[in-house]
Amino acid sequence: MWARPLFASLKRLDRRLRLYYFVVLLFTLGNFSNVFMLLRAQSVGFDDASVILLFFAFTVSASMLSFPLGKLSDKVGRKALLVSGYIVFSIVSLGFALAINQLFFVGMFLLLGAHTAMISGAERAFFS
Repeated sequence: MWARPLFASLKRLDRRLRLYYFVVLLFTLGNFSNVFMLLRAQSVGFDDASVILLFFAFTVSASMLSFPLGKLSDKVGRKALLVSGYIVFSIVSLGFALAINQLFFVGMFLLLGAHTAMISGAERAFFS
């Protein structure tokens, strides 16, 4: 059976690394596709072209913030940036659920870009 060797090898890992894997697993399970947020944008009143612009704004914000937030992770530490990124994701998720107007929704997409910029590089660097 494939599960026994997998779990046996996980037990040999450092306890902190196992904890890190567990936290990443929880947030990965909770991380839903951006498509659901785009569909939610339509339910708030965005038309198809505006939904595409929202996704573009998310991508631009994630791209523009990646480098400065990567430098910040060098200063404050990857763990602090990861925890902050997970908190931002929680706020954004709640914001998407409660959003009732389009301006608030745009802000949530920009914050989602900040979350992506905080997490993507810091997770890889923290693991290393």
